[in-house]
Amino acid sequence: MSRRVLGSYGVDALIVPVLSIIGAAAFIALGYTEVGFPRNFSYVVAGLLLVQIAIYVHTTVRGRFLLWGKVLAGVPEPEESLDVGCGRGMVLIETLIQFPTAAGVGLDLWRSRTAKGVARRTLVENATQNGVIARTTLQVGDMTAMPFADETFDLVTANIAIHDVDHDEAGRREALAEILRITRPGGYIRIVDIHYVGEYRDQLQVLGAREVKTKSLGINGWYGNPFYASRLVSARKLK
Repeated sequence: MSRRVLGSYGVDALIVPVLSIIGAAAFIALGYTEVGFPRNFSYVVAGLLLVQIAIYVHTTVRGRFLLWGKVLAGVPEPEESLDVGCGRGMVLIETLIQFPTAAGVGLDLWRSRTAKGVARRTLVENATQNGVIARTTLQVGDMTAMPFADETFDLVTANIAIHDVDHDEAGRREALAEILRITRPGGYIRIVDIHYVGEYRDQLQVLGAREVKTKSLGINGWYGNPFYASRLVSARKLK
């Protein structure tokens, strides 16, 4: 990545730091009182939870940007890219920074009840700060029924978005089918998620995608610990 991405991009997997803070405080208190556990044990557990918080902060503030910089590094410059479930636009903007002639579309529902109405306004501000607003288009839509013609995009990305499709396996399959449908022949698919990565791989293979692979992304994608680690599914739609 050539420069730091400017703006505000929210957080993912917020439950990890919240539970870690509560747990660390509880074990510090137990260590102080020596109730239930030996003092040293309680302090060691509290320390591990504090390390988990530090890793989470690194991933949220810097790591996930470095991660996506590497994910996109092997992709040829697209004419048009789509980020599915784009939220505040982290991946969409990173893509447009890496590919200075590409046009980018961000798809999301931006439901106000989930604070995504704020996210859409923030995305516009972020794209403006990074100088890519002129190449950015926002589209309200459901990833299981995308409002795009077949074979529209050279590159389709999704970051920790597909797993949350109504928490439903059928919905996730529909989203993956839509991603493959709107990808041009020869186009690239890059999906990063915490959950269901093996499922995505298998479903893309069933749908006919080629070069389908999964990959661990290292500590830059850890939301606190390796049990909440981002993994990559990469694929292509060949002719």
